[in-house]
Amino acid sequence: MDLRHSMVLLLLACASSALAAPRAELRAEARVAGRELRLGDVARVDSRGLSGLVLGPAPAPGRVQRLDRAELALRLRALGARVELAGAEQVAVRAETVRLAGAILERRARRALDAELRRRELTQDVEPRLTQGLPPEVVVAVGRSSSALRTALPPNFAAQVEQGKVSVLVEVVLDGVVGQRFAIRYELRRYVEALVLTRDLPAGTTLGAGQLTTRRMERV
Repeated sequence: MDLRHSMVLLLLACASSALAAPRAELRAEARVAGRELRLGDVARVDSRGLSGLVLGPAPAPGRVQRLDRAELALRLRALGARVELAGAEQVAVRAETVRLAGAILERRARRALDAELRRRELTQDVEPRLTQGLPPEVVVAVGRSSSALRTALPPNFAAQVEQGKVSVLVEVVLDGVVGQRFAIRYELRRYVEALVLTRDLPAGTTLGAGQLTTRRMERV
């Protein structure tokens, strides 16, 4: 074989290698952090660029998303990606999660509610009573780069205060976007300062200042 022939074969081999689709070896199981499911979450990919290809939303906490190889091939084709799939025939995808004590979220909600009642100058007249809390443990998703908890009041909070039943939302923020919401509900008990007798008196007794006192009483 002369040198020219060898060079031609080498060029053809290089061209064939360049035209070959990147390879992705599917895992049988995958855990996904964040709100998006990416190719690199479910497979070992030759191409770093393809690893971040978004396939769709990640499964909700506690749910299992089963992704068949044939279905994945259709998704990739729809995205215009040429990938050779190998490995498992099906991937069981679950969200990466942590367990938090429900009391932690309830305390966050109560602090937010108390702050709002102070802002509205209602703390002397109103006392919240928890009516719908959370289980001892709640499962929350984990963000790909960041996770945080924050509280929010519903848009109709002012109307809820008037009705005496309010809710506070505790939101799980994944990578800057709300991923989960938990509603914690309270009944607002209203109180007034009322004059009451210091002791029982016979009928017809003339009342004096020493026979009356003020007491905080629930309004009915």
